[in-house]
Amino acid sequence: MKKSRSFFIIILSVFLFSVCLIQTANCEGGRGLLGLMFNDNKEFSAKRQFKFLNYSDTTYPPKPKDATIQLFFDGTPQNSYEVIGEITGWVESEKNIKPFLQEKVRQIGGDGLIDIQTSTGSRAYSTSGSQSSYDYKTQSYHNSPTSQTHSASVMNISGKVIKYK
Repeated sequence: MKKSRSFFIIILSVFLFSVCLIQTANCEGGRGLLGLMFNDNKEFSAKRQFKFLNYSDTTYPPKPKDATIQLFFDGTPQNSYEVIGEITGWVESEKNIKPFLQEKVRQIGGDGLIDIQTSTGSRAYSTSGSQSSYDYKTQSYHNSPTSQTHSASVMNISGKVIKYK
């Protein structure tokens, strides 16, 4: 009887410990132990978000990693080109935006980006989760929902994706 009781207490302890870890992962931006393993920054849904508006029905394969992607903040390329679409979006705290933009254009299958426009702004986001507490009087755990609203400064970006003829 003692062995089964001890086994039950161990299983219960492991279960309660797991619940505490999961709750910790949901609080304070998901920085608990499980949050470190599984959280992919859901508190701000993404550090960057971009949309591509394709101007035609043609889809191009991604360019190789070593392909040169040209960015034109001012002016246009000397080679003839066609505009295949437009990207719009934002990034949070991106110090060097050029490699990121080149990768986006590379994934789309473009050769460059022209008419690049940037502006600074802010995005609001909220986090939610629950907080666990243990009531020693009733010897039970209680979960309380939590919610916080945050804002982050972002760089808004748009540009036209080109393909050389």
